[in-house]
Amino acid sequence: MAAAYPTTLAADRLSLARGGTAELASRDTVDGRSQAAEDEAAASARRRLLALVLLLTMALLTMALLTMALLTMALLTMALLTMALLTMALLTMAAAPRAGAARLGGGPYLLWLHLSWLYFRRPHCSHKVLRASEKEILSLATADLEARFDKQLHALVKGAAAQAAACREAGSSWPSMLMRRESVLQQQAERIGLHFERLQAAGAGGDLRSAALLAQTASAFLLLVGGLGAHPLARSAAYVPAAWPFGKASADAADAADAADAADAADAADAAAAPPPLTPAMLALMPTVTAVAGGGEVGMEAELAPLALYRAKMGMWGGFLLAQWGVARCVGIGDCNAMQSEAVSIRNATSWSVPTHAALAALAALSPLVEFGAGNGLWSGLLRARGADVLAFDTPRWSDEYGGPIKTSSAGQPLTTSAAGEPLMGERHACVDEGSPEEVARHTERTLVLMWPDYHGHGTYGLACLQQYAGTRLALVGEWRGRTFGAYTAGIPATGQSFSLEFQQAVEADFELEQIVRLPNWPFYLDTLMVWRRRNGK
Repeated sequence: MAAAYPTTLAADRLSLARGGTAELASRDTVDGRSQAAEDEAAASARRRLLALVLLLTMALLTMALLTMALLTMALLTMALLTMALLTMALLTMAAAPRAGAARLGGGPYLLWLHLSWLYFRRPHCSHKVLRASEKEILSLATADLEARFDKQLHALVKGAAAQAAACREAGSSWPSMLMRRESVLQQQAERIGLHFERLQAAGAGGDLRSAALLAQTASAFLLLVGGLGAHPLARSAAYVPAAWPFGKASADAADAADAADAADAADAADAAAAPPPLTPAMLALMPTVTAVAGGGEVGMEAELAPLALYRAKMGMWGGFLLAQWGVARCVGIGDCNAMQSEAVSIRNATSWSVPTHAALAALAALSPLVEFGAGNGLWSGLLRARGADVLAFDTPRWSDEYGGPIKTSSAGQPLTTSAAGEPLMGERHACVDEGSPEEVARHTERTLVLMWPDYHGHGTYGLACLQQYAGTRLALVGEWRGRTFGAYTAGIPATGQSFSLEFQQAVEADFELEQIVRLPNWPFYLDTLMVWRRRNGK
């Protein structure tokens, strides 16, 4: 294991080192702790990390032992049953060989099948009672291990939130302290790598719940580093709430207050409720049975590659940051920046929102569909593979006509407002045709699908599509005001990064929200699938 996350850019570290030195303070005062207290806290974090690894190992061993016990008991039960049934068959045939055989179908074999069928049809037969007891034992053991793991994970990451609060009370910032402790990460690189490998080898991320826990751990650390630990919607990034380390009452209340001041008061008044909760089940790569528009079903499909990539990356990031914190009581700022940069690169190359089987099924049920601003067509391609009737269009390059991406300086002032002529994201799927918003009017009989049409929440592409649409249904994928982390950095509006404020106001004026489907979120985003129906008379 390298001393830093493999994709960390040296430029990030150099830039941060130059920009953060002015805020550095002495080690004994930056977080209000003495050296001895700091060392004791670090030792406690290492013990908790070791406990997590041991709990994961115990879970695997328990599952293996219980599985072996279940198989052994099942085989023993079948053997005893077979012996009993054969004995009964032989006794029956000895007492009335011809009459017994004739009545039961002509021989001992059919007699055995008949008796077996009668036995397994009994509603209270002993094997069902036994199997129910085994399931109960397994369920109790699993629940106990999950509760212990959640408690340890909660306490471990909660320590990071507490350290950030102590830094703020001392008049410093947590990222500054983390920068100063970079040398500790380098000194402990071997131990960090060892614990990271143990977390991976212990099966973390192998099942849905473990994958969800690591994903939310990555989000928790990155939100803390970004100063969003106390944001009112921070808890919306949790897949397993019992293991989530902070929320509305987080120690980073000052950061939340700053974010609230940055938001427009009118938008805050219109803020909607929190998005539906994340669940481990939405990380499933394979569906059981999927409905297809127009009737019929398809069976097991190929796993969703974008979702698999999300699970792999978030699991690796969560495990790596957890190992760093557990060993060194620190996480690498450069590593966090590299992870966020990689997330943006992945989204540019694939799609800005992670598709799930539930979201694709909800969209397919709205067929026929037409998507504008389809990008590389990943979602439309997946929908076509499901049998959905979908058309996809986009312009080949950025155009000033709809407002290009806005790039800002560190002071928040626009540097450029145009990226005209720049190619759009990724290599396009064959299903995507060239088409501008003016062509929306030709497809009013279809549900209009828009996904992140306005870059960073700026521009008029989405509104131009809406103004041309006379149909009754909208399917929108992205962030929405009231369900976003808001203006947490320069150049990002409080209403989210997917749709302009004007577009959101126009939709809310003419349409009513029917359905929200939660999507797995990359750090700092809260995107969903929203289905809207046009109001009567509009």
